[in-house]
Amino acid sequence: MNVLTTGFDVPNIDCIVLARPTLSPGLYCQMVGRGFRHAPGKTDCLILDYGGNIQRHGTEDAIVVKTKNGGMPNGEVPVRECPECHNVLHISLSRCAECGYIFPMPEPPAKLEQTASKEGILSGQITETEYKVLNVSYSKHYKKNGTPDDPPTLRIDYEIGINTFVQKWVCPEHKGWAWSNKFVPWWKDRTDIKPPTTVDEALYYADYLAVPKRVTVIETAGQRFAEILEHDFTEKSETPESYYPSQTCGDCGLYFQGDCPLATELFGEEPAC
Repeated sequence: MNVLTTGFDVPNIDCIVLARPTLSPGLYCQMVGRGFRHAPGKTDCLILDYGGNIQRHGTEDAIVVKTKNGGMPNGEVPVRECPECHNVLHISLSRCAECGYIFPMPEPPAKLEQTASKEGILSGQITETEYKVLNVSYSKHYKKNGTPDDPPTLRIDYEIGINTFVQKWVCPEHKGWAWSNKFVPWWKDRTDIKPPTTVDEALYYADYLAVPKRVTVIETAGQRFAEILEHDFTEKSETPESYYPSQTCGDCGLYFQGDCPLATELFGEEPAC
């Protein structure tokens, strides 16, 4: 423990195993940096993180160091009280000077994982993982810290393990490109029912949607959300005998919201038809 973490320079190292967690971004950078030296014939370095350090601090080239109170001391000395004689000691002392009580060693800040993290060590690194879909659920989602004018979205939860889920969001109530170029193709891959224009309408027909048997989760280091690709859909359900479709242009059959783009010249001077 704490051996070869800093000040150790062997350029041809091409594998680093982080077998401990650290709350220090500086130490994290130093440990990873042992494998970032250039050497003849060396093309890359494998980082195996069992301590959750990449998730904790971010990618090595985009670490943000947090300071408290702008780095200025608040004037309070960190202390603790001896449980035997109630003597007040500095937090760094492990043995009471009055009665000799020895403070137990604190628990480590985090436990090691059984498998190494799949997080990318540098910004832009892409990791693709395929999962079998166990179950699919749909819900109405409102943007966190959004305004009353922000439309809700349709949230899709893919269960890929026991209490393990990945999420995707589509936008039946968004206007223009986000609806016609993203939501409509997503919807038509799953059913022959005409695309809805509200989340409530989409949820009403959710039971008729074909579902994927597998998903590929594409994670890019430094980005918050992953891209979800669906594969191997089940058969589409038959269209119900009666349903409430979205409006359709009588001239060109274009699905639309509100006024027809043909009449409003949404696509410019050239009519949609």
